[in-house]
Amino acid sequence: ADDFGHLVHRQPLAVLRPGSVNDVVKLMKFARRNNIHVAARGQGHSTQGQAQVEAGVVVDMVTLATVHEINPTNALVDGGTRWLDLLAQTIPQGLTPPTLVDFLELSVGGTLSLGGIGSQAFRFGPHVDNVLELQVVTGVGELVTCSATHNVALFDAARSGLGQFGLIVRA
Repeated sequence: ADDFGHLVHRQPLAVLRPGSVNDVVKLMKFARRNNIHVAARGQGHSTQGQAQVEAGVVVDMVTLATVHEINPTNALVDGGTRWLDLLAQTIPQGLTPPTLVDFLELSVGGTLSLGGIGSQAFRFGPHVDNVLELQVVTGVGELVTCSATHNVALFDAARSGLGQFGLIVRA
């Protein structure tokens, strides 16, 4: 019921700590059928209560934090992965994302939901301009893969969409 701003306090009915993306899919289907509001919470660094929901369910994305793959041109990570943890695996390989936020303990899904602007954004763009593909759980509980060429409308809406178009579970 709190976030980094400590200004807004919303008490959820429950907190889901998903063991898998499928848990998020099941929750969203249940929430849709029962008119329950859902909010995703990465590291809780929102300042105006965006990661909270009154009498709803907060999805604690910290449990979805696996780095699935790293190769010379991209990485595949869960939405709850912190940038710091991704860097711990890419730096030994001589790799880094083209741009980073200034506070590395934020989650990938969280920064993509908000834009992801850091000190190198003037040169390489924000995170949302560098992501190639997302997996999003929509408000009706569908797991959808989207990119600049596939399910483009969802891709454009999910990036910087404040979680209002679905929860980013993988990028």
